Amino acid sequence: MTGPTTEPPRRRLYALHRWVGLLFALLGMLVFFSGAIATFHEEIDDWAGRGDRFPSPQQVESFDFDEAMAAAANGVDGRYLHQVEIALRHGRPLLFFFHEHIKDGMGVEELGVARTLDPETLEVLGERTGDRAAAFTPRFSHSLSRFFIDLHIFLLMPETLGLIATGISGFALLLLIATGFLVHRPNRTKMTRGPRTQHKRVFFSDFHTLVGSWSLPFTVIVALTGAFFSFAGVVLVPVVAMVAFDGDQEALVRTVVGSVDVSDVDATASLQPFVEDAIERTDQARLTSIGLDHWGESEASATVQLVSKSPFGDSLHTLVYDGHTGEFLLSKPRLGTQASLGNTLVMLVAQLHFGTLFGIVTKLLWGVLGIATCVLAATGLLIFVARERSPDHVGMRLVRSMTVALAGGLPFATGLAFLSWVAAGAFEVDDPMTAMTWTFLLGLALCAGVGAVLKTPLALSIAWAASGVALAATVALAPSVTRVSLADAWSDPSLRHTLFVDGALLAGAFLCVGGAMLIARSKGIGSYDPQRGNRLAVAPVERS
Repeated sequence: MTGPTTEPPRRRLYALHRWVGLLFALLGMLVFFSGAIATFHEEIDDWAGRGDRFPSPQQVESFDFDEAMAAAANGVDGRYLHQVEIALRHGRPLLFFFHEHIKDGMGVEELGVARTLDPETLEVLGERTGDRAAAFTPRFSHSLSRFFIDLHIFLLMPETLGLIATGISGFALLLLIATGFLVHRPNRTKMTRGPRTQHKRVFFSDFHTLVGSWSLPFTVIVALTGAFFSFAGVVLVPVVAMVAFDGDQEALVRTVVGSVDVSDVDATASLQPFVEDAIERTDQARLTSIGLDHWGESEASATVQLVSKSPFGDSLHTLVYDGHTGEFLLSKPRLGTQASLGNTLVMLVAQLHFGTLFGIVTKLLWGVLGIATCVLAATGLLIFVARERSPDHVGMRLVRSMTVALAGGLPFATGLAFLSWVAAGAFEVDDPMTAMTWTFLLGLALCAGVGAVLKTPLALSIAWAASGVALAATVALAPSVTRVSLADAWSDPSLRHTLFVDGALLAGAFLCVGGAMLIARSKGIGSYDPQRGNRLAVAPVERS
């Protein structure tokens, strides 16, 4: 039952829901759209690098980690040899990062030398000097996924500002969820009925409620966990370090991560024996990294990370060894040195946010729900556009422009980013990130311009059609960079899984073109008629 006592609060909630949605639509859709793509960053890396693959050390019969370490460390300044990180990325050369920790205010800066090594020949393929960001600058094949990861985390802003903006967008989404639930009041009827097509505003409102109701658990989980991860580094860690550790963030990290006691022996362990032991203990799991801490010093220890692959969720193993004797010390959780409720909760938060709880099953579900959340934002904007009486007002032109830029511009800008990566590879550009950033922004700007001068349905159909062309062109032109055609990938069992990305791009192209055709044929859905002053005027349905 509704009446004078209940209707005004609902109207105020609707106004709050609408204005929060308008203010945070840009940030929210950028975060969720890029997050849906970034969920498949490993698959994108395999696809982008399928023409230039290196065997893992476990596949090279004569490989010895001590020999590889000596080859990589040859000529490196001695002060960098006590902290070593070895990254073993699937299909990539070995990466050795020799560095030292330097106090930088309340934090610690890692400076040193990074070298890549061919696992078969032990030839040094490249060298970089500088901090961790320089050392782990993504290779060309990894830059494609890294672009979408950075877009998701930092929103093309400086790191700290980007994390704050991402965190705020998470809290804004929670506010939208709460007000939207109270305004739209989802029930069994609304969740099972298809959108009504009598009027545009009713159609978009029904679709908005339908998508929002079914995706509600996902949006709550991702908003909460995303806000946690965004603010943990820029707010939580500095505050806790200031209160409990006199601002020493390194001391905080050591306390949280935990330390181990090693033997008091004047010797340095060989790498190969404890690496072999780690592989055997984890039933032939795949090596992902080796960390040598205080190597050659009294507190020397080694941490070996491995992953057991499974379609229903990968298992991460972290094994710690004595850096003097090579003796196995413990299997370490993410936090501390013993299993704990806190460690379990942190792992669960990470798995829920990144969609890795049940492997590829959760990834696919998270990808679909991430796009669904973007659809939720897009339909919210379309409801606002469909209900306004002054379509030519400057403010409405701005909203229409933003609607087309987000609802149609994001897939188009994504297609342009993929194409710019392909072009950069064809012209042998080492770092395509700049070109991808500018083409992505250009795609959004073009769609915003189209949305400002054309009617929204026409502008959206143009944007979606262009998106379909760009995504399909990526599949057609990518072999010029990856040097592997679709037929080659299908005929090679070791590369067949990379066809997932080709299939996803072609499916996206099909959906975009299909959406453009559907919206072009939606003239039968009613809209506001300024001459009759009726917001729900029904346009006549053409009959064949």
